[in-house]
Amino acid sequence: MKKSTFEHALENNELDYYFKGLSDYFLLERDNGVHDYFTHIFIALDDIQCGKIEVDLFVREFTLFVKGLRNTQEDQEHFFKNIYFYLRVMYQTNTIDTDVLFNDAAAESAIRDYLHENKDGDLGSRFMSYIQRDFPQAKILTYLE
Repeated sequence: MKKSTFEHALENNELDYYFKGLSDYFLLERDNGVHDYFTHIFIALDDIQCGKIEVDLFVREFTLFVKGLRNTQEDQEHFFKNIYFYLRVMYQTNTIDTDVLFNDAAAESAIRDYLHENKDGDLGSRFMSYIQRDFPQAKILTYLE
C-alpha cells in the first residue's frame, strides 16, 4: 500500500517541512497560488482515521512543530493556517470524529502559549476572527479569555 505524504514526512523526520508546506511538501492551492494546508491536515487526520498512524503520534509531532515556531510573520502564518484548517477538517468533514489536538494537555499548552504571544498581531487577529465566525464551538476560543 502506498504511503501518504504525512507518513513519508514522519519516516523522514520532515514534519516541520510538512506542516509548513516546504520543499517537496508544498502542495499548490490552485485558486490562490499558496500552500494547501487543508489537504495536508486532511491527509494526516485521514491517516489517523484509517489506522495508519496513532493519534498520540500526530498530537506529539504537531506539538513539537508548534514548540519550534518562532514569533515571525512566516511562522505565525504556518501556525494560524494549520490551526484554522485543522478545525475546518474536523468540523466540516467526516475524517475524524474527535478533537485530538485540544484534548491533550501538552498540545493545549503549546498552542495556548503560541497563541497568547501572537494573537494580537494583524495575522493573529484576522485568523482568530475567522475561527470565531466559522467555528464558534472551537475550544481554542476559550484560550482567548
